[in-house]
Amino acid sequence: MDDDGPAGAEAAAVYFLRLDDYIMKTGDTAQWEAMSHKECDYCVERLEQAQEIADHSYAWTNELTEVRVQESYVQDSATGLQRVDVAVSQGAVTVTDGSGDEVFQQDAIELVMGVELALADEDWVIVGITNVTDS
Repeated sequence: MDDDGPAGAEAAAVYFLRLDDYIMKTGDTAQWEAMSHKECDYCVERLEQAQEIADHSYAWTNELTEVRVQESYVQDSATGLQRVDVAVSQGAVTVTDGSGDEVFQQDAIELVMGVELALADEDWVIVGITNVTDS
């Protein structure tokens, strides 16, 4: 992630998407917040979900999540944005309350996320994430 070229953007995108399970399980959102641009709606929504899970003392349980780069694009010279498409395979998710009652369940999913990144003070930040394809 120290690389300011495509390899660094790819590493940052993969790292960020792998953080999702961590913030949901632990409520520790410091690194997520540090890497999120204030205009990233996806980032804000996932942060709010993690905070809700922590505030209610819910437990997030999921099967293994795999994240890998699918495609990297040429950095936009006008905006400086770097786009990386990342394939995400997330196992089934269950959220339970303190009594062990299920409050949310999601089957396993596979999708491709389009991650837009920019350099800010020599660090990659996530400017936006969109769901490119569902499978």
